[in-house]
Amino acid sequence: MLLCDAPEFVRWRPDFSSSGQDSPEWTQVLCAGERVVNGLEAVEWEENPVQLVVCEACGITDCAYGGYAHVSRTGAHVVLSEPRPPAVNRSYEDHQYAASTAVVRHGAVVVPVAVWSGWPGVPPVDTLPSTRRRDLVGGWRAEAPPRADAIGTDSGDLEEALAAVDAVDRWFEADPEAVVHELLPLGEGGVTVFYDSPRFVEWTPVARVGDALQPVLGGRFTAVATSAGMG
Repeated sequence: MLLCDAPEFVRWRPDFSSSGQDSPEWTQVLCAGERVVNGLEAVEWEENPVQLVVCEACGITDCAYGGYAHVSRTGAHVVLSEPRPPAVNRSYEDHQYAASTAVVRHGAVVVPVAVWSGWPGVPPVDTLPSTRRRDLVGGWRAEAPPRADAIGTDSGDLEEALAAVDAVDRWFEADPEAVVHELLPLGEGGVTVFYDSPRFVEWTPVARVGDALQPVLGGRFTAVATSAGMG
């Protein structure tokens, strides 16, 4: 998951000469060097999924394939996640509404509400749909190294740690439409797994909170959601 808490706004001009139009001035949004939006002025925010990377030859939504994200809000954050295309012609829709590069690479992009409100032209957060578990599962899974490369954990027992990871995975799958009420800073209880794949890396995918398990996103947030329980 990519946290976009310090975006960079870059002014530039796409080349519209091939479509016979004057080339406009657009504002790109970069988050940690990753392009999330190529032209704030061209995005049709009233649509969802939203095409965040529009055609750079004409500026018309849907002219180019892909570049989409589902936009939602959980507590103090806006979430850009895997798009949910209308199920009309599935083979076409999956191609047309393919996720943006930032969403593919990171699973989800999370923007603090205070930061989002400073982006020109974006919809107010109170008009956005609620974030669901399915909107965050990609951001959680995108961080996972290959399981076979796990070599240890700070919780003591590697098999128990991996069992906790499996429990969180089942939690996402058990009720993908459950509303995620907020993302809270990770406190105590984070379980870190260490990997050697092919370089040494570590992943904190789950937190033990009392007798419960909670997913950890980006190594810094836990997700608070409606739940019938873990397992």
